[in-house]
Amino acid sequence: LTKAEQERDGHCAEITRLHNALRSLENDQQDQEEDLTIEVDDLYRDLADEMNDKETYYNRRVLSMEKDVDSLREEIESLEEEKDRLNFDNENIVADNECLAEEKNRLTLANDYILAENSSLVEIVASLETKLAEKENDESSTISGASSASYLKRTASELETTIRAIKKHHSE
Repeated sequence: LTKAEQERDGHCAEITRLHNALRSLENDQQDQEEDLTIEVDDLYRDLADEMNDKETYYNRRVLSMEKDVDSLREEIESLEEEKDRLNFDNENIVADNECLAEEKNRLTLANDYILAENSSLVEIVASLETKLAEKENDESSTISGASSASYLKRTASELETTIRAIKKHHSE
């Protein structure tokens, strides 16, 4: 073989070797690309799963918060109804207290009147007792001691009846 043929054969062998090396590199690159595609797909799936988990968590949390808000709204509404009821009860109590104060004033006036009447009656009884005593001491009197005692009892009974009638009148 000539030197040129030997060089050509050497170059062909080199080209074949380089061609095989290139094919091997292309196969390695394709394997690496497939591995990277699988890794990227796995990472994407993991990321998607993580996002779904987070979205599920946030959706649950939002739902829980919405339930809490609804519950708080119901509680506020219930408290407002209770406040309205208590305000109504308070207004009734205030009105009742005003009526009771008016009734107390009326009864105080009636009691004062009864006390004044009672005092007046006591003075009348004392005056009658004094007159009776004077009549008993008077020798020219025609009324006997027994008659004057009877007269005094009758007068006292009339006064008691009058006092009861006045009390009954003012208690109505």
